[in-house]
Amino acid sequence: MKKFFSTLLLCSLFLPAARGEALEALNVPEIRRTLDILSDEIKRLTEVQAATDRQSQAAYKTQLAGLRLAMQQAGDLENVLAVGKEIRRFDEALETGGDEFEDIPELPRAALVNAPAQLRAAQENFMRQRQASLAARKTAVADLTRRFITRLEEFVREFTRNGEIETALEIRKLTGQFTRAIETQSVENFTQSLLAAPAQQKPGDNTPATRAPWRQWKFVKSGSYSPDGMLFDSPELPNDMTLEFTPTLGRGRVTGRAQTAPKTIAGRLRENFGKALVWEVGAAQNLNATLTLTSHHTAQPPATTPAVQVCVMSGETQLASITVPLSSPVMTFRFITPQDSARTAIYCEQAHPQSTTINVPPDKPVVLQLGFFMRDAGQLIDTSFAIE
Repeated sequence: MKKFFSTLLLCSLFLPAARGEALEALNVPEIRRTLDILSDEIKRLTEVQAATDRQSQAAYKTQLAGLRLAMQQAGDLENVLAVGKEIRRFDEALETGGDEFEDIPELPRAALVNAPAQLRAAQENFMRQRQASLAARKTAVADLTRRFITRLEEFVREFTRNGEIETALEIRKLTGQFTRAIETQSVENFTQSLLAAPAQQKPGDNTPATRAPWRQWKFVKSGSYSPDGMLFDSPELPNDMTLEFTPTLGRGRVTGRAQTAPKTIAGRLRENFGKALVWEVGAAQNLNATLTLTSHHTAQPPATTPAVQVCVMSGETQLASITVPLSSPVMTFRFITPQDSARTAIYCEQAHPQSTTINVPPDKPVVLQLGFFMRDAGQLIDTSFAIE
């Protein structure tokens, strides 16, 4: 408990100052978007830990019930009462949330018994499982934050190359603050304190955060697709991938494992299957955005790596199509259409090279399709994406 209060005090001293120093960096759209992704990943880790803990709790209750039955059959009254008392205490702790000042709220150390030995062994086994769950989550949060710091360091270099020194300095300051947050195990509190603060836009500021042309896109639909012949939303397509997307935030995630072998659909042999999203962009000048992809699956051989496909269409005419393997942990696509130009540039920073320039038809709206697909049975995809 002393450790808890020490950590709480340290966090309370650290977070307000850090948040105040970091607000300028939050004015950079890329930073705030990347911070959102970090927050979402931490929430996912929390959900994973909660599911693991529920399994441990259920297993412990089953073990207690079996232990009480065995002692009852042996005619051991005192031990039956002792186990029954622990069952009632544990159920009440689960219902109320337990002691919030303990690392394991539903089984504080004060509840450990000396006898019977079988009950003490069950309690210690449960505590080991819960402690392992906590340790795994702390390690995962630290690893995730280090990857986030690496991304911040990339931004520092990028803004420095562009001559935006003040912005680079603010981002570097944020990098140091997250490094300290790992040391004090306060990453979650620090992240949430930053997200709770609105980005401070200067009067008359004309940054991408205020323009955000992509917010004028109309999200139309998402569904299963195959890049082989651009087949979309057919009932015959397999559903091996899960797609989550929030249109208002421009953020989503695709996960899944390829289970379907090549098959003939709509009169054509299809080898690649996935999910795609479609937007009506409207005027081509709205095709100004940055698409950042963050992959969480492990590295795979280039020939079998999951891929992303970006298509721009006008009516039934395909103006451009770029397909890039998801071979880097972070990949960035940029769409650039100058307001006074009839040409759009699309390029991916991590491809070698992967870029194209297209002629935009005058006075005709364009449509953007973003697809993710897997190519081999057993292949895994787990990729978050964000539009800015």
